[in-house]
Amino acid sequence: MCSRVVIFLLVSVVACLPFEDLLKCCDKNYEVSNSTCVRSTKSRRFEVYLPPSPAGYRGECFEVSHNVFYTFKADNGVFTDADYLLPNFVKCCPVGFAYNKTLKACQPSDLSNHLLIRSFLLAIGLERGCKLAIDHTYRTFEDFDVDYRRFWKTEKICSDRSVDGDYIIRRCQKDLEVCREKRCLKKCCPYGQSFVGGARCHDTWTHGIETKDQYFSSYIDDIEGNNIVV
Repeated sequence: MCSRVVIFLLVSVVACLPFEDLLKCCDKNYEVSNSTCVRSTKSRRFEVYLPPSPAGYRGECFEVSHNVFYTFKADNGVFTDADYLLPNFVKCCPVGFAYNKTLKACQPSDLSNHLLIRSFLLAIGLERGCKLAIDHTYRTFEDFDVDYRRFWKTEKICSDRSVDGDYIIRRCQKDLEVCREKRCLKKCCPYGQSFVGGARCHDTWTHGIETKDQYFSSYIDDIEGNNIVV
C-alpha cells in the first residue's frame, strides 16, 4: 500500500513540473538498457516528450526502459537509481503524427500539440485489449477540453489532433452493445497494428482502411454523426 502511495505522489509531482526544466536521458529513438542508451529495436508504445540531455550531463532525467517509464540519475552517459513512473497522457498516434479520421490511422504531421499534450510521459495508442471505440471530434480546444476532463479519470481513452486540425478523443467501450444495432466486422489486429511479413500483427500506426460508408478499427460500423463508432 505504501509503495502505491509513493508512486501516486511521484506521478502527481511529475505531472506538475514545468516541461522546460526537464530532460530526456537519451536521444530520440533511444532508451536506457543496462544503465546506458541503446537504440530502440522494438515498437515503442511509450515516449518521453522532452529534449535530450547533452553529452556529459549530470543530474536527473527521464526515459523509457523496456516499455516502462523511469526517472534516472545521469552521470556522463551512465544512468542509475531508477524510480518507476506511470504515463500521464495517452496520445492516439506517435509524436510527429496526427490522426486520419477517414482511414482511422496515423500520418506524419507538424501540427502543434502544445495545448493537447498535458504531460511529457506519453503512452501511445489505445490499449491492445480495446475491442471497440467511439471517436469524438471537436473543432475547438475548449470543446475538447470539457469532454477530456469528463472522460479521462473514469474511461480508457486516447487523444490527438486530426490531420485537418480538429481535436480527437477515442473512447474504449465496455461491451459490444452497439453491434446489436449496427453492422460490425472483426479486425484481425489490435488498434495501431497490421499484418507485417505474414499473419503477425505489428505496430505500424499508418496502415488504415478506407471504405465508402464505414469506419475502420477493431470493428467497422456505418454510423453517422459527431460521435463515430470505429
